Amino acid sequence: MNFKKRKVAWVTGASSGIGKALSLKLSDEDWNLALTSRRVEELQKLSGDLKTDNIIAPADVSNINELSLACDNIFNKFETIDLCVLNAGIYKSVEGGKINSSIFNEHMQVNYMGVVNALELILPKMIKNKYGHIIIVSSPTGWRGLPRATAYGPTKAALKNLAESLRYSLELHNIRIQLV
Repeated sequence: MNFKKRKVAWVTGASSGIGKALSLKLSDEDWNLALTSRRVEELQKLSGDLKTDNIIAPADVSNINELSLACDNIFNKFETIDLCVLNAGIYKSVEGGKINSSIFNEHMQVNYMGVVNALELILPKMIKNKYGHIIIVSSPTGWRGLPRATAYGPTKAALKNLAESLRYSLELHNIRIQLV
């Protein structure tokens, strides 16, 4: 018999929205899933709805220690990650005339550094395996400023630049990076 090993996808921000919908779709397409977000109860509900093997690996992506533990748990269970969907993010509306640096910092820590933290953990393993696919979820606000996206938009622009810059070195290791 020819047994096909299921591929493994790690989805951050899996508890709702795009992350949840994508996790359900990937499970329907026979992927094993690693689910990360801060909301454990929502991850547990999603886990029960999936058709394939999965692991709940809760973490705040802005906390490298939590994310490292989550990543270790994923590798202990599945040994590899074929697809990494870096989707976790926050949005808090900010009026242009009401700048609050703590809101900007929170956006940078979650939306941008959360991706950087995950890349720090996953890239050495993908480079060693000479294989991988990374999807970074951005937003149209990364290309053009929009009203009330004063704190959010710049983080998405930073992700665009990050993905474009990484592409050159990752291609050498057979790692595909996409911005969605």
